[in-house]
Amino acid sequence: AKSLQWMQATSGVDQFSLHFESVGLPQLGLVTDLNKAQFIATKIDHLLVQSRLPQLQALKRGFTEGLAALSEEAAPFLSLLAHTDWRVLLCGETTLSAHHVAAACSFSGFPAKSRLPEWLKELLLSLSDDLLRKFLVFVTGSPSLPTSPHSQDTSSAVRINVRHLPRSNSLPVAHTCFFHLDIPDYRDRDTLHSKLLYAVQNANTFEIV
Repeated sequence: AKSLQWMQATSGVDQFSLHFESVGLPQLGLVTDLNKAQFIATKIDHLLVQSRLPQLQALKRGFTEGLAALSEEAAPFLSLLAHTDWRVLLCGETTLSAHHVAAACSFSGFPAKSRLPEWLKELLLSLSDDLLRKFLVFVTGSPSLPTSPHSQDTSSAVRINVRHLPRSNSLPVAHTCFFHLDIPDYRDRDTLHSKLLYAVQNANTFEIV
């Protein structure tokens, strides 16, 4: 990916003797500054799709057959969904809203006098996009919130359940399969900030791309 980005930003690529033959289009000849954009797009398609097309088709068939086994009535409608629809349904919107993430948090077990729910929402609203995505990866395993079919209805959106733990110096603990975040009832805002960001930035988890 970095080499293709470098090629896009660099002039004089014809001196590297790159040829379209490497992506299955020998008739287009050498790569030049005039056609490098086409070469880059074809190279990406070749690496991500064409070189593994049989495996991708097998995955598609298995996925379709599995869904058909669950609901024969719904299966015919799957063909109506474009790849962009599937991406939104499975991975969430590509744009990220701190307000959306904060609104998705529900709190359980916190005493009425606890200010941690308020502090956590303030912290989320202050995070950069990069840190906000790391927070979501830490809590859900995904860099964005999966979107429900009625995403404008916040009551049907995916919820992050923030659960109360007794006050301690322990780090927050996330359960990505259930979208649960267990947080000790820290004494002050600064402690929450330092503990949560440390956990978010140093966690090893999986990510849906």
